[in-house]
Amino acid sequence: MQKNIESIWMLRCSIEDSEGLNVVSFMMTELNEFRRLKELYIKNCTILDTALEYLEENEGIFEVRDMPLKLIPLKNGKMKSLKINDCILPKKLLRSLFLATPTVSVLLEAKAELGEALFYDPKANELIWVDIDGMSVNFTSLDETGGSSSINRKLQLKEKPSIAIPCKSGKGLLVTLGRKLCIINRDNGDVLKELISVESEKERNFFNDCKCDRLGRFWGGTMCPPTTRTPPIHIDKIGSLYSYDGVSIKHHLPGIGMSNGLDWSPDGKTLYFTESLPPKHIYSFDFDETNPAISNQRVAIDYSTNVELGVPDGLCSDSEGKLWVAGTFGKNNIIRWDPVTGEKLLELQVPVLRPTSCCFGGPKYDTLYVTSGIFGAGPEEIEKFPLSGSIFSVTGLGVTGLPANLFDDSKLTTPTVSVLLEAKAELGEAPFYDPKANELIWVDIDGMSVNFTSLDETGGSNSINRKLQLKEKPSIAIPCKSGKGLLVTLGRKLCIINRDNGNILKELFSVEPEKENNRFNDCKCDRLGRFWGGTLCPPSGPPPFPTEGNLYSYDGVSVKHHLSGIGISNGLDWSLDGKTFYYTDSLPKIQIYSFDFDETSSTISNQKVAIDYSTSRDLGLPDGLCRDSEGKLWVASPNGKSNVTRWDPVTGEKLLELQVPVVKPTSCCFGGPKYDTLYVTSGLFNAGPEEIEKFPLSGSIFSVTGLGVTGLPANLFDDSKCM
Repeated sequence: MQKNIESIWMLRCSIEDSEGLNVVSFMMTELNEFRRLKELYIKNCTILDTALEYLEENEGIFEVRDMPLKLIPLKNGKMKSLKINDCILPKKLLRSLFLATPTVSVLLEAKAELGEALFYDPKANELIWVDIDGMSVNFTSLDETGGSSSINRKLQLKEKPSIAIPCKSGKGLLVTLGRKLCIINRDNGDVLKELISVESEKERNFFNDCKCDRLGRFWGGTMCPPTTRTPPIHIDKIGSLYSYDGVSIKHHLPGIGMSNGLDWSPDGKTLYFTESLPPKHIYSFDFDETNPAISNQRVAIDYSTNVELGVPDGLCSDSEGKLWVAGTFGKNNIIRWDPVTGEKLLELQVPVLRPTSCCFGGPKYDTLYVTSGIFGAGPEEIEKFPLSGSIFSVTGLGVTGLPANLFDDSKLTTPTVSVLLEAKAELGEAPFYDPKANELIWVDIDGMSVNFTSLDETGGSNSINRKLQLKEKPSIAIPCKSGKGLLVTLGRKLCIINRDNGNILKELFSVEPEKENNRFNDCKCDRLGRFWGGTLCPPSGPPPFPTEGNLYSYDGVSVKHHLSGIGISNGLDWSLDGKTFYYTDSLPKIQIYSFDFDETSSTISNQKVAIDYSTSRDLGLPDGLCRDSEGKLWVASPNGKSNVTRWDPVTGEKLLELQVPVVKPTSCCFGGPKYDTLYVTSGLFNAGPEEIEKFPLSGSIFSVTGLGVTGLPANLFDDSKCM
């Protein structure tokens, strides 16, 4: 029940018989009039005794409109002559509802193809909404009561938006454009920043209904457009539900058909999410606001039980935790539901073909706004419902809404790719940040050198690079814990060299003497300082590529073999908890694998694909990689878009893509005093004159700042057992 309501209300009391059939309905005026009517006409009604007790307990809270006492027709037809003064019914059959009289009005006569995603902006006192098919964002100005001021500003875009949500900073609007999430200029529609893009392999998919949670994180679902826009509608269940916190994207649900309306309970503990087709359900989930995560999926409201309900589309919650749902392809209605019980509480008819979405707004949040569309409608339908595509306001509902959540853009930073060192490395690889020396150590495999690039206090370059020329090809250079040298691979050998002059201090072991062309490639150390590294046989022609590589580990005493049949052994790292090992086979598999990792016994098991680069040629080949402080992987990719990509290795989702102005980015690591800079190596190998002319910085070392995420210190080699 609403308390301290300023508008005038009426009290409707309904009396039902034992079979649940409506017997009488009457409207009461104020409390004193209620007492007088009861005394004069309904002397023996115990139900009204209960109602009177309730009203006396809440005196001064509710006002009721002056309405006459009246009878309504009876459903069973046998009790029409029933007199109110003879009515004696059990108390449990009383239903007393405090309701106002809803009024549906045209706010803006529009011809929106697909009006959607209403958002009330209290600062501007504007109603923001989109026309998806019309590719526009609209700003409808309101007056002091929440009604129309007849001013609507249209922002024409070049792609289809499905939402437009103001940012907390006030610097732009969060919009979806197809499969992309962007921030646009509120005045001219220019894209200020592309945040994420999803499902590159599903070209027809697009974001549909989306909202922000109380912490300002984006939540939105994708869908594949149906083959027809009128029933019977077939739709492929290849959509998903995502969230995005300004830094990383998280995948929550796969296999969605038509992703639609979503919102949260007032306490933020329940998420409601609509799958319109199939199966016409609104689901509820337990919502972990801290994580964020959803669990315990169940059906809250089932639209499949009645064809007249139509298809659930956009929705919003009110201050009492009830849901208001727009229903298309049915009675063209807006229905208020109790999402806990699944009970229908109120139904409003809107004079349009397709009501699509709704939200509360106006200065007092006491107006419900409704969008509509003419999509899929024929001339006869439009003639019958000429207001289709318009925006409506509904007043007198007797309930209010709550302010919608803005997008928190405070975490957004603009990644900046800068040249750290202009070099002409043939095959720059294996960057390693040494915090003691504040140096970036990296190798040029084909140039047979180890390089030490000094950094300044911010992690940028101070233009000093020391090159250590070797006589064989190194693929890594990792400092030893003792500080007495560098662990390097030289062809098929693992050695410790002098950091100052490159002299070999100790050869630790050598592998694969029968495979003269093989050499070690990417290698790292685990948390206990043990060496892990893979070998490869360099490809010398077209496919099929040789698969003669192997994966080894070394603890300072003995060498252990783990995998065989590897093509190009490449990037590797571990999860934050050390329980998962990630390892790359660049060719011919073009995949990054995950393994269960037993740190105690130094063994791997349960191989599975974590990230599959074979799904898109644009991704290129996975090369060197590193892990950040959130457990996500950053992977350098030559032979594609020359990018470095951030991935969620648990879901396999691409989170972020950076373009590096080189032919072949090869590897990456985090470093700098705060570990907030990503360093990227590159190479000239196999590049022709035209490619080098197009990308003259190829072979250089780059720094990427403003990523909004940090890395962790890399592991040193434990040389205590071998020196």
